[in-house]
Amino acid sequence: FVDRHDKSKRDLDEMRKFIPFCMERTIALSEASGTEQICIVFDLSGFGLKTMDYELVKKMIHILASFYPERLGKVLLWNGPTLFSLFWNAVKPWIDPNTVKKISFVNSSELLRHVHPDMFPKEVAERFGVDGAPPP
Repeated sequence: FVDRHDKSKRDLDEMRKFIPFCMERTIALSEASGTEQICIVFDLSGFGLKTMDYELVKKMIHILASFYPERLGKVLLWNGPTLFSLFWNAVKPWIDPNTVKKISFVNSSELLRHVHPDMFPKEVAERFGVDGAPPP
């Protein structure tokens, strides 16, 4: 949930610890279900100047590339506003070309093709409705 992030209030060292924590937890859950690779969904709703955190993204790219290069199956960038395309053009060169191929911009209908609604956090599931239909 990008709209919850404020680059002026984050602690980069804490985020350096939090990213691997989330990855390890996700890997453990995926291995328990027999899955080798993971799918990361970034809800870009509310992306703006306060959330545009180049330093954090550079750190996250480094962590994922250095410690989890083969674990990443897909990255879905959901609800990206126009402003995000400027940010994307700046950070894309930092990402390995093989990883860039795993990254897709998706709308709500496309998200449902990749992720079953049962996998959504509660507040995302509520945005889709009980039956998983995309919002109007």
